[in-house]
Amino acid sequence: MRIPDLANNSLPAEEREDGSFLNWLCSCLNLYAVRLEDALDLFEIFDAERETASQQSMRDLRELAELMQGAGSIPIEIAAPFLQMGEAVGKARRRCEIAARDAVMSVYHFGHVVDAIRTNIDNTCPSLRAAFDIAGMEQAVEEYRAKFPSASVLRNGIGHSAENARDRAAAKYNSVKLRDGNVIEAFWGRLAGSRFLITLAGRADAGQPAPGVLATFDLTRETLADLRTVQSKIYDAFAPAVALTWQLPRPPKEGA
Repeated sequence: MRIPDLANNSLPAEEREDGSFLNWLCSCLNLYAVRLEDALDLFEIFDAERETASQQSMRDLRELAELMQGAGSIPIEIAAPFLQMGEAVGKARRRCEIAARDAVMSVYHFGHVVDAIRTNIDNTCPSLRAAFDIAGMEQAVEEYRAKFPSASVLRNGIGHSAENARDRAAAKYNSVKLRDGNVIEAFWGRLAGSRFLITLAGRADAGQPAPGVLATFDLTRETLADLRTVQSKIYDAFAPAVALTWQLPRPPKEGA
């Protein structure tokens, strides 16, 4: 996907820095999409490690149970390797959660860049404003909001997680009890397969957001494809303005 490149030298002198800033924002949009892709790559690597460790741990537990049946008890030096495999499962899971959190933050920051692009098109480079595909830009903005409605909620749950554990009442307020009886605590979050779960980051004394509301994020290639679609539409909305700037005459070089 080619990043838009406004020919700043063809713009009026007072608009060139703004044109350069728009180019930079388009680069930032790509940066956060790439970061999401990297986070998904890491998640898949760590999730495969977790699955391998889980399967080995199950085999080890069965073997340990058989040893204990025959001996009644076994020395710790024999049991230690079996326990270490369980620790490997936990480490792989925690690494998956690191990747999940970075994926969420990348999507959140992508959305802020989308808003920044839309605002700067309205407020800068008046000579180009009419050349942008504003309808296409609006469609891209709405698609981002439709595909990632919980981006801010998820970011806040991650970014303020420790605040929700300041006392028992806060922790309870920001937890969700699932149908199976398990509790998802806001200050940890949970992975369910390739879905990251976290509760809203709220304060009981502030009255909002409502307690016990669950937000989810899918760590899948479909999520990346949705983000790339928004990116492509924004870049397409730049295309007429980019073409115009490269057709405009360049100012003469100083001293020419």
